[in-house]
Amino acid sequence: MSLNLFQTVSTRQRIDFEGLLPDTLCAMSADEIAALTIHQGKTRVRLDSLFEIQLQNDDQIQLELVTRGNQVDNLGKNMTSGRIRVSGDVGRYAGRGMRGGQLQIQGDAGDFCGSSLIDGRLRVDGNAGDYLGAPSGGETRGQQGGLIHVRGNAGSRAGERQRRGICLVEGDCGELAAHRMIAGTLYIGGKVGEMAGHGMRRGSLLLNNHPHALDANFRCNGIQKLVFLRLLLDDIQRLAEGGLDVLAQIGEVERYLGDVCADGRGEILILR
Repeated sequence: MSLNLFQTVSTRQRIDFEGLLPDTLCAMSADEIAALTIHQGKTRVRLDSLFEIQLQNDDQIQLELVTRGNQVDNLGKNMTSGRIRVSGDVGRYAGRGMRGGQLQIQGDAGDFCGSSLIDGRLRVDGNAGDYLGAPSGGETRGQQGGLIHVRGNAGSRAGERQRRGICLVEGDCGELAAHRMIAGTLYIGGKVGEMAGHGMRRGSLLLNNHPHALDANFRCNGIQKLVFLRLLLDDIQRLAEGGLDVLAQIGEVERYLGDVCADGRGEILILR
């Protein structure tokens, strides 16, 4: 059974969607779903006071959500299975701590999108805010697996403390991309801000364009043709729906190793 939710009320208050997951909602009746309460600002309200509810009898575990504005926070938080597809923008912490399933946002996402994602696939067709895939305050683990794919731009500190998995940003990215990265892969197709890779220990930062200024803590390792890179790019093409045409013809890369001040063995690969 699949569920459609249409936001009927525009509000400036934040709407907390934590706990509203496809595998839970699709096992409930329309009346049970309508009676669920969620936070709107500091007040708890019934779900049907903000959303029109439609159930469809099929064999899918899927939530279709239509939003009005970007007030919906924590969408898909700790999701383990099923699929969520959003028409419109969402707020902060979309896909935080995902462990499985698919989340597709046909719009923009706020800060901390995919924060500490463990598994599953998260795709944003618009732009993402700051801290893409990064840990929340006081935490030390960023993205730990799975795939995060942003078709537009991302803000500052994308891939901070990333430990595993693949994060793709087709557009531009702000400062401190891959900050304190521990492992995994972050690809940026557009321009990248200052101090990319600062504090990297391991992992790969793939850049489609040469940065305006590269951190002095990285040492040039020359122009290389890396066998493992072709395997990695093929894997990215397989995971990214529709693929990334720019990666199909990559042969050589300009390779930089660092961050030497963090005793790092990470690499910045500038695609050629």
